[in-house]
Amino acid sequence: MEQAKGVLVATLGIDVEEAFQWLRAHAQERQLKLADLSARVARGEIPAELITPF
Repeated sequence: MEQAKGVLVATLGIDVEEAFQWLRAHAQERQLKLADLSARVARGEIPAELITPF
């Protein structure tokens, strides 16, 4: 998850806490496991620009 947060911070210019909140909200909204979403973001399978906060 740390790598996924880092991707969001670097790409979207948000802080680490905000990146976590965006990942969590995105996962909940789409009924995904946070760990699975984070892994896919870290691997580049899901572009950071597609992660929406709410």
